[in-house]
Amino acid sequence: MATSSNLTNGNHIENGIDEKPSSFKFHNISKSTRKLLKENGYKELFPVQYETYRSIFEGRDTLVQARTGTGKTLAFVLPLIEKLRAKDFEKSRKPIIIVLAPTRELVMQITRDFKMMTEELRVVAVYGGVPYQNQISDIERGSHVIVGAPGRVLDLTKSFHLELSGVEHVILDEADQLLERGFTEDIEKILSYTNLKMELNKTQFLMFSATLPSWVETMAEQYMSRDHIRVDLIGSERVKTSTTVDHKAIRCPYTERHSTIGDVIQVYSSSRDSRVMVFCPTKVEANELALSSCIKISSQLLHGDIPQKQREVTLEGFRRGAFQCLVTTDVAARGLDIPEVDLVVQCEPPKDIHAYIHRAGRTGRAGRQGVCIIFYKAAQEFQLKRIESVAGIHFKKIGAPQPTDLIKSCSKEAGNSLNKIPTDIVTSFKPYAEELITKVGAVECVARAIAYISGYSQMETRSLLSGQKDFCAIQLKINTEARFVGFFWGILRRYINSDTMDNIKGMRMCEDRLGCVFDVPLSAKDSILTQLSDMRHGEVTVLSELPSLVEIKENTASWGKRRPDSRFNSQDKRPRMEFKNNRGRGPNRFSNRYSKNY
Repeated sequence: MATSSNLTNGNHIENGIDEKPSSFKFHNISKSTRKLLKENGYKELFPVQYETYRSIFEGRDTLVQARTGTGKTLAFVLPLIEKLRAKDFEKSRKPIIIVLAPTRELVMQITRDFKMMTEELRVVAVYGGVPYQNQISDIERGSHVIVGAPGRVLDLTKSFHLELSGVEHVILDEADQLLERGFTEDIEKILSYTNLKMELNKTQFLMFSATLPSWVETMAEQYMSRDHIRVDLIGSERVKTSTTVDHKAIRCPYTERHSTIGDVIQVYSSSRDSRVMVFCPTKVEANELALSSCIKISSQLLHGDIPQKQREVTLEGFRRGAFQCLVTTDVAARGLDIPEVDLVVQCEPPKDIHAYIHRAGRTGRAGRQGVCIIFYKAAQEFQLKRIESVAGIHFKKIGAPQPTDLIKSCSKEAGNSLNKIPTDIVTSFKPYAEELITKVGAVECVARAIAYISGYSQMETRSLLSGQKDFCAIQLKINTEARFVGFFWGILRRYINSDTMDNIKGMRMCEDRLGCVFDVPLSAKDSILTQLSDMRHGEVTVLSELPSLVEIKENTASWGKRRPDSRFNSQDKRPRMEFKNNRGRGPNRFSNRYSKNY
C-alpha cells in the first residue's frame, strides 16, 4: 500500500517542478483555482491537502486520518474540482459526487467550500430540520454534488427523488463521528444504491476521519480497492489534538462556574475582535449560561432545539464577527471552519475523550495559536488524567482569574477601545471631561471610566486552588522534603490556634514535596499570616500563581485517610502528629527528625 509522502516525492521528480509540496504550482493547480484560493486567504496547501492531492486527483480510493482543524474538507474538494473541470457538466443532471457528513452544520460548511471553488458544479445540501420540497426542487433542477446528512439522503433515495447510480465519487467526512451518531446502517443502505460493490467498479471511495475505530477499518476493507491509499498524519504520535492549542484546566465548584467562565473569557480572549466558543454538557446549562449576566461580551446560543434556520443565521453571524461568543453544545464540535476562534471553554470533562479532542479542535486552526480551558471538580480529576493519556496532551493546572488579572485585561481592552473613537467625537466630549477632571482629578476620572467601560463595578476574589469565592490560596514552603501531607498539618498546629485551624481547607502537597498549598477564607487570611509570621524555617506566601501539585491519589498516605482511628481527632478528622514511640520506625521517626526545626 503506497503512502502519500512517496506519491508526493514522485510527483516532484517526475514533473521537475522546483516548488515545495505545499505550493499550488507543485500540483499543477489551475490559475483560476489558485486565484480563488488566494482570494479566500489560502497562501499554500496544508499537509493533509498536499499529501492526499495526487491520489484523489488520480481517482484512487483513499483513507485519511488527520487531526481536527487541519483542512480535511478542502483536501477532497480541491482535487475533485480540478479533476472535473474538463467535463461537460451541462450534459449531466445527476449527481457525480456525494458527500456524507454527521451534522447539518458540517453539511453546510462542505457545501460552502464546494461553492467557493466552483461555479460550474451545481451543489445541493440535503439535511433534516427543513421541508423536503425545497431540497427535492433543487435536486430536480440538476445537481452535480450532493452534500447531506445520512438520514435525509436515505429518505430522498428511497422515494426515488435522488438517483445515485451515476455517482463517481463517494466521500465520508468525519467517518468516526458518523459511527458514533448511529448512522452505520443508513450509510450501508445508501452505498448499496451506488456502484461501489459492482464488478468493474470505477467509483472512487474517500474516507476522512480524526480517529480510526474498527468500523472505519471494516468499511475501508469492504468498499475500497485493494490498492487503496492510506494517509496517516497522526501515526504513532501521542498527541491527537492540534499542536497549536495550549491546554489548561481550572478546578472550580459548580456554583461558581458561570461567573468564573465570564472572568476567563475576559482575561484569555485577546481583544474585542477575538472569538470564543463555550461548550456546555447539556442544552439546559447552555440556556442558563447564555441568559446569565456573567458573559460581558456579545454572545449567542446554539444547540439542537434551536430551529435549523436560526442555527444557520447564528453560525453565519459568528463567522462574520457579529458577536464574539458562541455558547453551544456538541452540535458545533465538528466541521465548522471558523479559523479566528482564539479561546475554547469546556464546562466539564466529557465522558467521551474524543469529544474533548474535537471541541479543542475549534481553536488553533489553520496554524493559528489557540487556548482551550476546561473546568473540573475535585471528583473529576481522574477524567483529566484519562484525557491526557488518550489525547497525548498535558493540562496546565491554573487558578481562577484574580482581580489583578481582570484589571490588567480590562485596562488594556479599554485603552484599545478609546483609540478607536473618532477625533470629532472626542472634541464634543472634552468640555464634560474637563468638568469631571476638575471634580475628581484626572487619574481618578480615567480609572472610573475604565472600570465602567469594562463592566466590572465589583471584583470577586476566588481561590487559585479550588475556585471558591472569597477564599485565597496560601503556600507553605519548607527546606526539608516531606513524605505525606499530614506533616504540614503538624507544622501548622504548632503556630495556629485550634479555632483558626478549622478555616484551613483542601490542603495539597507541592510536587517537589517542599511545601503545600491550602485555602483559607479572606476573613481569616490576616490572622493566619500573623500567627505564621514567627515560623523559623518556613515561608508563607499568598499565591499569585498555582504551583505543580501532587496528584490526589498520591497526596494522601494510607494512614492519613479519614477512618476511625486513634490517630485522628474526632472533631476535624485530621491526622495528629503525636505518635507512640515505634523504635525509630513509622511516623514518629519523621516527627522527631523535623520537629526541632519548626
